[in-house]
Amino acid sequence: MVRKDSFTQLTGEAKVGDTVLKVADCSQWDMKKLTRTAVAFNAEEDFSDLPNFNLSSPIAKLKKKAGVYEITLKNPLKKTYPAGTKISQHYNYNWGGGMYCAASRKLTPKEWTDYSAVVKGTAKCGAPGKQFWPGTKYVRVVFLLNFRDPKDSDCQTLVDDISFSLIEGR
Repeated sequence: MVRKDSFTQLTGEAKVGDTVLKVADCSQWDMKKLTRTAVAFNAEEDFSDLPNFNLSSPIAKLKKKAGVYEITLKNPLKKTYPAGTKISQHYNYNWGGGMYCAASRKLTPKEWTDYSAVVKGTAKCGAPGKQFWPGTKYVRVVFLLNFRDPKDSDCQTLVDDISFSLIEGR
């Protein structure tokens, strides 16, 4: 999942085994979730590289030093990239990020409640909850049930009348 406005380039060659990358500008990078992100190499601002699997290991730290940004990676690079290689910041959800589109962050109520979602089209970039992500080839429906206060011992979820529809032309 690419972070918009994070496109920049390497200012020096990044060799196999390196853990520090020299980068032109990371001023728009998300610093709050830094360790959950990676560097995507050969990135394209028109998102034509997505899904981009040319990812580094997670980022350990990022700092500006003498007018150049230095990105320190948790693990060494497995491939060499020349100076000028276009890069961007990607949220590293290789562990299986989910699209929570029907009842995300809702506590399970004690009465019957209807939840529904319409997922339509493919997003140009990112990971929205109402469009398929770039590169989606298949989906799997998952229910994470009984999201309640731990003090509630009577948690029970019943699921009924599930339907899926492919709506042509939408």
